[in-house]
Amino acid sequence: PRPAGVESCCDYELSSIVLHEGSLNSGHYVCLARTNQQSARGKQCGNEGNKDVYTGNKWVMLDDHIVSEVTEQQVLDMARGKKFPSTDGSSSNAYMVFYT
Repeated sequence: PRPAGVESCCDYELSSIVLHEGSLNSGHYVCLARTNQQSARGKQCGNEGNKDVYTGNKWVMLDDHIVSEVTEQQVLDMARGKKFPSTDGSSSNAYMVFYT
């Protein structure tokens, strides 16, 4: 942990998660991704000229040809093994996580 009041240019933000639903023998992968993810830390790191700074927390679920919006709470729940917001109610596990 860093000392209180000290900002760092090395903070990472969760940008996407690949989830697996199913068993060890078979299953399905989906991706959860944060949209417009361009961190505001560019300004903190001295990049004052960066005018395209986004801090969006809009998440989408990419499931084959279907793209649907999900809440940040749904993202966290699905990554922790709770049910997919789908008709079959399958549970999921985070397979890979990506930080930017």
